[in-house]
Amino acid sequence: MLKKVILSAVFLVFGIAAFAQNNGTIRVTVVDDETGEALIGANVALEGTTTGGAADLDGKASIPNLAPGTYSVQVSYVSYQTQTIRDIRLEAGETEVLTVRLAVEDDVLEEVVVTAEAIKSSETALLTVQKKSPVVLDAISADMFSRNGDGDAGAAIKRVTGVTVQEGKYVYVRGLGDRYSKTTLNGADLPGLDPNRNSVQLDLFPSNLIDNIIVYKTFSPNLPGDFSGGLVDIATKDFPDRFTFQVSASLGYNTVSSFNDNFLTYEGGGLDWLGIDDGTRELPAQIKQYTNATFPERYEDPAALDAATKSFENTEFEPSSKQPFLNQSFSVAIGDQLNIGEKQLGLIGSLSYDRDYSAISDGFVGRYSGVSAGVGTLEGNTDFLLNDEAGSESVTWGAMVAGAIKLNNFHKIQATLLRNQSGIKEARYLEGNWSLSGTVNPWIDNSNFYETRTIYFKERYINTGQLQGTHTIPGINNAEVEWLSSYSLGSFDEPDLRFFTNNYIAQEGDTSFIQSNLNRPGRYFRGMEESSFDNKVDITIPTAGWNDQEAKIRFGAAYRFKEREYNERRLEYVRGNGAERYAGDIDDYLAQENLGYTSDGGFGLYLIDGTREENNYKADQTIISGYIMGELPITESFKAIVGARVENTDQNLRTLNEVPGIGGRITGNIKAFDVLPSINLTYEVEENMNIRGAYGRTLARPSFREFAPLVTFSFQGDPALQGNPNLERTLIDNLDLRWEWYPAAQDYLSASVFYKNMDSPIERTVNPQNNNLLFEFQNVNQATLLGLELEARKTLGFLTPALKDFRASVNITLVDSKVNLSDEELIARRVFDPTAEDTRPLYNQSPYIINAGLSYNNLESGWDINAVYNVFGERITAVSLALPFIYEQPRPDLSLTVKKGIGEHWSVKAKASNILNSTYREELNYNGRDYIWSNFNTGQTFSLGVTYLIE
Repeated sequence: MLKKVILSAVFLVFGIAAFAQNNGTIRVTVVDDETGEALIGANVALEGTTTGGAADLDGKASIPNLAPGTYSVQVSYVSYQTQTIRDIRLEAGETEVLTVRLAVEDDVLEEVVVTAEAIKSSETALLTVQKKSPVVLDAISADMFSRNGDGDAGAAIKRVTGVTVQEGKYVYVRGLGDRYSKTTLNGADLPGLDPNRNSVQLDLFPSNLIDNIIVYKTFSPNLPGDFSGGLVDIATKDFPDRFTFQVSASLGYNTVSSFNDNFLTYEGGGLDWLGIDDGTRELPAQIKQYTNATFPERYEDPAALDAATKSFENTEFEPSSKQPFLNQSFSVAIGDQLNIGEKQLGLIGSLSYDRDYSAISDGFVGRYSGVSAGVGTLEGNTDFLLNDEAGSESVTWGAMVAGAIKLNNFHKIQATLLRNQSGIKEARYLEGNWSLSGTVNPWIDNSNFYETRTIYFKERYINTGQLQGTHTIPGINNAEVEWLSSYSLGSFDEPDLRFFTNNYIAQEGDTSFIQSNLNRPGRYFRGMEESSFDNKVDITIPTAGWNDQEAKIRFGAAYRFKEREYNERRLEYVRGNGAERYAGDIDDYLAQENLGYTSDGGFGLYLIDGTREENNYKADQTIISGYIMGELPITESFKAIVGARVENTDQNLRTLNEVPGIGGRITGNIKAFDVLPSINLTYEVEENMNIRGAYGRTLARPSFREFAPLVTFSFQGDPALQGNPNLERTLIDNLDLRWEWYPAAQDYLSASVFYKNMDSPIERTVNPQNNNLLFEFQNVNQATLLGLELEARKTLGFLTPALKDFRASVNITLVDSKVNLSDEELIARRVFDPTAEDTRPLYNQSPYIINAGLSYNNLESGWDINAVYNVFGERITAVSLALPFIYEQPRPDLSLTVKKGIGEHWSVKAKASNILNSTYREELNYNGRDYIWSNFNTGQTFSLGVTYLIE
């Protein structure tokens, strides 16, 4: 169905474009030179004629059906200087797009005359938005992440000040973890597709679908209240000014994975190349008919157990080797603006596809037991020292169809349909030394060997439908009504994860003696569906303010409903009395003849259902909110936004089945009514310089995963992870102060200080009563953050005219975070560190973030070169009461993109990523010595692509 919709839209746009007349069109966008706001009703006409019209609610006006030639356009508006644009050259069938910035009249009325070439550029549009915004924000445009060669939102957003991205998809703003950041699409809530995370996965959004990304860093009442680090809003493309068609393709070479004969993988399904499981990994019907409670027992119903055990057609548990091809990326986008009578219709269709191969090179994993008082090293407390290999094939594609219609100059309605799909197929193998109940030291005795293999497939998708409208009411001083209704359905499916673990002791002259399986071989199925229904309306009424300045009263309401259902199934193979012991060949061990009834009449390997009833749950969240705020110009240079938002939260969870031992279902509930006040102050020191101050109260709710009592395992020797239905929300007081200066069109300097006080933040901790085997989510007492942000963007022509096309940028974020330790945590830490302080850094908080870039852009030659560097400081990834904290180490990243325009429509782009070949490393430090927790390298990637563009 979706395919038909996309094709229909593409053919419609092509068909209309093909039959269009050879006459041209001039389209003009009229904005206030000071604020960047659209000037609704501005008059746009050919000089000396009445041919033209009034600007609509977006400040846009169109003069169609013009014969080829040279024109002059006059733009006027009451109380603004009239502007005439000359030398507009219009070719047959061409659309010329201009942006006109009208200045307010001074005492001397005069007309400004410029040439078309002087005002066609709109590269500084987002800087204007940032400069005139009443709140603190940072932004990046589609033009910028195209120049940087960023393929998706996750890659693009890390160029923003104070932003880092974990695993290429999870956004961290100002170093704060994903729970304190929020992502919206065109202002609407989105479901998260990782059962263990509290954020949207940004790698699902290809960059060619995006118009801009804005990161709000201070709270105002019209924004959702559940963020503190930042609110990331992804805006999709909507209304093209003229016909545009783009097709791109690229190939990439990775130094670790590409053409690697030893790349780990497995057979998989026939639609893996689309990121979709074709049913190959589906749970057999013979097992679906049973629940955990009704699964057949060996002695009660051996025939049914035999049938269930033999029902799997997939018997592959051992990763195989394959030589992968190059990474691939393809995209196509088409759009146009059409006139239907008096109405304007904008259409956009876009499709993108990426297939990437990655591998772990020289990986290493270490796991350690709790440290006792007086122990000098962790060597005697080591559980595993393992070599790590992995191969991963990732497929991501996105399709979007969007249409916007302007019913007249005051009413616009837009509809957007979006499908994002991702599939990851991975195979992993770890082997090395292990400790037998602490009696063997793997550092000095390598006779105990351990092996574990995992093969799995993860499928994710988001379907989103949005309908939104913007309406201007001229009779009420151009009051504006904006509304949005959005429905998103997200799905996560991990079918038939297979794992096989064994260990053995190498005895003198014989290394084949198999001791036992540490974990039974097994199959794991889990799936999740989450829907999000988001509706809101915002009303803005301009009114008189102080000193004849325009004030605005804004109010609105929102209703959000989110629902999730999560299911999992865990099956394990157990040896019966007729089963052979594992002797080193997995295929032989799990062969059909060794399953269920065997030829000698015994019972071989058979399945048991190890599913935990509390791991299946259903949860929902309803948030009803309203707000009122005023944008008040206290003086000509001093403006304030004052208001408050109220949010009523009702969050519920219940396990789907009764849990043995508690006599019912586990439930959790959060009911809260929160008043979230906000004040944002802006003082204009001079025309291009602002000082901003802000206070806002926000909150962070537990994610469904943190709220759920389920226990999950990683199957590679890590502790289990357990949720907590007794968690409480976190309340956060935020203070911000920023100085910013816009000395020239593309130049920018800023310095910001921010402070956050968190009441009852949620962290992932290790419970010492569980022998370091269980991670839990807990509310801790209090946390504070004090941060500094510095940013500079500067063209380098001031040094010498030869550098006029060069531009440098750098932004630095420094953060000092503190969590007050509970008495329990402080006592536990001082057992092995008597000098431990009563505070520590906040979980997942980086102490510094650095982004830097150097670019060269020459329109005449077509060269566009960008070098981008970023790095973050070490951050805690696990808070342990029985071990020193585990830290993710800094990983400097440098990329280089070179783009060259060829002729009018073609361009070639080359990109080098991870040039420094940085290593991912997690470690802990004890008594001055570093111990590796996880360490691997994914190699460098070099890509070459070509783009054909009609615009």
